[in-house]
Amino acid sequence: MNNSIFNNNTLKHLLSQYNPNQILYIPIDVAKYYHSAMIINFFGDIIIPKFDFPYNNHGLDFLVNKLHIAQQKTQAVKFFFGLESTGHYHENLVLRL
Repeated sequence: MNNSIFNNNTLKHLLSQYNPNQILYIPIDVAKYYHSAMIINFFGDIIIPKFDFPYNNHGLDFLVNKLHIAQQKTQAVKFFFGLESTGHYHENLVLRL
């Protein structure tokens, strides 16, 4: 029996390379016209509260700017993005990141 929630050790190995303070998580709710996101740290503290950004280049630039702000606040070196693949609406976002 495996004593780990990970099916393989890839993510476990990746996470073990960083101090928890160096990791930020970005959950993104993908939608047709506007996406919603927030930036949190490993411990669940909100670094950047929920914000919406449009599904265009300006919106993607806005997201990247928020990432830079969060990185400066926390000195993070690793980002993990979580989003649902909803039709084709996530594709531009994933390709840009």
